[in-house]
Amino acid sequence: MTSPTPLTGPAGPLTPDAAPNGAGPSPLAGGVRQPLRRRLLLGHWTPVALLLILAAGLRFSGLSAQSFWLDEGMTVFFINLPLDRLLQVTFVQEPNPPLYYLLLWVWVHAFGEGEAAIRALSALFGTLCIPVTFALASDLGGRRAGWLAALAALASPFLLWYSQEARAFALLAFLAALLLYLTHQATQSPRRRLLAVWALTAALTCYTHIYGAFAVGACTLALLVAGRARIDWRAGTAVIPVALFAPWMVATLIQSAAARGWRAPVGPDELVARALATVAHNEVFPDPLGPLAVLVLGGAALIGLASTRRSSAWLLGLNIGVPLLCAYGLSFFKPIFAERYIIPIAIPLYVAAAIGMTRLAGRLRGLDVAAGIAVVALLVSALAAWQQPRFEKENFRAAADRVIQSATTDDVVVFVAEFTEHPFEYYYHGPGQLVGFFGDHKDPGPFLTPIIGKASTVWLLESHWDRYDPDHNVRRWLEDRYPLVTEAFPQGIHLRAFRVRSQVDAPPSTARPITASYGGLMLTSVEFPESTSAHDEHLHPPSGWLPVTMYWQAVARLPTNYKLVLDLADARGVWGRSLLREGDLFAKVPTSTWTPGQTMIESTDLNLNPATPPGRYILQLAVLDEQGNPVTGEQRGTPLNGPLTLGEVEVRG
Repeated sequence: MTSPTPLTGPAGPLTPDAAPNGAGPSPLAGGVRQPLRRRLLLGHWTPVALLLILAAGLRFSGLSAQSFWLDEGMTVFFINLPLDRLLQVTFVQEPNPPLYYLLLWVWVHAFGEGEAAIRALSALFGTLCIPVTFALASDLGGRRAGWLAALAALASPFLLWYSQEARAFALLAFLAALLLYLTHQATQSPRRRLLAVWALTAALTCYTHIYGAFAVGACTLALLVAGRARIDWRAGTAVIPVALFAPWMVATLIQSAAARGWRAPVGPDELVARALATVAHNEVFPDPLGPLAVLVLGGAALIGLASTRRSSAWLLGLNIGVPLLCAYGLSFFKPIFAERYIIPIAIPLYVAAAIGMTRLAGRLRGLDVAAGIAVVALLVSALAAWQQPRFEKENFRAAADRVIQSATTDDVVVFVAEFTEHPFEYYYHGPGQLVGFFGDHKDPGPFLTPIIGKASTVWLLESHWDRYDPDHNVRRWLEDRYPLVTEAFPQGIHLRAFRVRSQVDAPPSTARPITASYGGLMLTSVEFPESTSAHDEHLHPPSGWLPVTMYWQAVARLPTNYKLVLDLADARGVWGRSLLREGDLFAKVPTSTWTPGQTMIESTDLNLNPATPPGRYILQLAVLDEQGNPVTGEQRGTPLNGPLTLGEVEVRG
């Protein structure tokens, strides 16, 4: 009886201790060959470890560079609630599930509530997306596809941006990618323990964001059509996250039905175009580079889906198409689509595109290397573009700092959109009262009158007014009644102060006495900073402003109305001048109506030339009559030959 012919390879018979193609001992062999296995695994993951370190560096650096914006302010508000109240709010008020808030609640109790600490949780999950992307792409398209996909996820302006934001999107991207990887593993080997982990991950994904349910739906379809698991196990696995998420889904639907929509509906072509542009470059590239990036990503992804195994194509295709289809379907019920919501499709798109690029590189040598270089160029472009004002978030930090400079205990800060109080409150540690506007924006008087009745100054913060007060009725109500004190325009915010009580008994002790008279009008004292900057990139870019407050007294009935002009000057000329405002005191309450003996407060801002050289400058005042002619004043009985010097101001570089 003849013995069976042994299987052979190019280097001879294949034995249990020999690897194919004569590559040496198998890394799976036991005994003395285990160190070799470890070396091979180390070589396999070393490039990924380097990418992971680079990803962490990019995501954890500059976490406090920008202010919290509205949504991040809501996050801070939620995590400062007691735990039971947090769960209640996410069930009856907040439309998104509570997982991210619960994790962040624990996180801040360990690491603090600074900006960097709060955003660091998102940076962590954003970093963890990289090894998951590598593992998934390597399994589906080989190691070169794994490296290219991991590099794309690392450098993605979309993923990087939301890895530095205190919202749930980095967590959503990570869990959706992990679920996608587990789905792939389950379709290959549907073990019960693996399916249990899949069900848990699916439930966590649902509890991260409502759009996470779309990613779970895509993975569920992929699991059900795989055909490798028994139908009872597949069905049971799919039912678990649905059952766990059902209470919050019902609550979300009830809330959404009662809430008013705040976004316009989108058509399918617009939705896909916006989604692809966001995933490709997140508005970093202008035309024509932006559409070109979309074309390259979309084309490479289609090639990847067409050239990979059928099961892999279904897996990736479902996880790209189903969330988009569900987002479009949801828009018929409630138009709440925003590009950041579709972050679960980013990693499957990068994986499909990486597979497509490596397939093309088989015919066009070096194409995958060129794609890697292009990805790095995209990252560099994003880091440069994010320094531009269009990428600056709503600057509640600058708004709070400006109010702190001037507010007193009698001041009130009113927020036209009530929720904008939360990000402002995070930064504000000054005196006064913070009040969200909960009245009728079309008729603000009944709400404002009792609130500001005892206030000396009302600060009005307008942000997201297009949704709440598009006609600026609250601002107009204040403008019609009170003089304007100052204004500032941080990114996404209009900040104005109105003087409710323009008459005082006497100037404060902090004011600088400076007696000068212009007929029956006397300047008694003045307040202004001793130093300022010619530049300001946050409140009113590019110019710095110098706030000046003057205390005037009518010593006799004034026959005419006066106007004021303040200059900041030196021997070379004028470098700053007061802004002409129709709503200041002298315009709102003309001097001819003043009662003798009244002390009135007038505040104005000098707009500085941003090119003003550092040095000391003279702050001077001129009083004009109604025709714009200078009024001659006197100081201590001596006529003034020209403007009145109020003091010196140092302009910093």
